[in-house]
Amino acid sequence: KHPRVRGNEGELDRYSNIIAKESHRLNSHVESILQLAKMERGEINLKKSTIRINDLMREALAANRMRIEQSSAVVSEQYLPSETECFVDPYHVGNALSNLIDNAIKYSKGVPKVSLLVKSEAGFISFAVKDNGIGMSEEAKKKAFEAFYREQTGNLHDVKGFGVGLSYVKEIAEKHGGL
Repeated sequence: KHPRVRGNEGELDRYSNIIAKESHRLNSHVESILQLAKMERGEINLKKSTIRINDLMREALAANRMRIEQSSAVVSEQYLPSETECFVDPYHVGNALSNLIDNAIKYSKGVPKVSLLVKSEAGFISFAVKDNGIGMSEEAKKKAFEAFYREQTGNLHDVKGFGVGLSYVKEIAEKHGGL
């Protein structure tokens, strides 16, 4: 509503994009916290269905398209044969994958390089999201999957979050017989 912005289409677009991005980010955080609370109370009921597994990774990638473009991330993808199916909850597994991709981009220095891999071994399907991120201290590696854990980075607050993403990923993986 600022007068300087009202008559300037470029500024209006810029601020609209910022608002949309922040709204999406906050919505993701709220959803993660709500899902974590449900998990802690044992209230998450998986709604599993048979789906093509590559589609889940592609949808998670598409959900992060704006962040990928804004960061100029370089993404490589390796999938299973196209008709490979599995029995999972697509909503929760998709959210977990999206979270991993988001983290791979957020925690990179410079241009993010993200590698997505879907593979099958000994009757199990696995997902890998690899990146050129900043890494974690040994202490952080031990606690990374605990709810609300955030590694202390001094006075740097360049990456926002609440520390619930990886605990959610772990819980979803465990509920599907993994991790």
